[in-house]
Amino acid sequence: MARTTLGDEQEQWLLDGLGASRTRWNVLANQMFFTQRDRTPEPGPQERTFNLDGWDGYVADRQKILDFVRERQIRNLVVTTGDSHQNWVLNTPPNTHDWDAPSLSCVPARAHT
Repeated sequence: MARTTLGDEQEQWLLDGLGASRTRWNVLANQMFFTQRDRTPEPGPQERTFNLDGWDGYVADRQKILDFVRERQIRNLVVTTGDSHQNWVLNTPPNTHDWDAPSLSCVPARAHT
């Protein structure tokens, strides 16, 4: 069985909700860091360190959500995360391989009807 954080039913519920939303803000509230964070202390080529207990441990699940948001041009996505005891503001790139790509927040807004 493939490792998943949401499971099929909950993932479909999330995607259906995001796809149908006409709200000013689309808020994804969850208990784990959604954006990939490289915890490696030194720059340059070396083995990278990630938090596999967070979304970094569920790369395929996160990428499916990111692809959905990008393809549907879902605007104003805000991801809130708890349980870190710190304040963070992070951009979410459209995939985990191109950290310098424009953030999903830069996706043009779709027309609301």
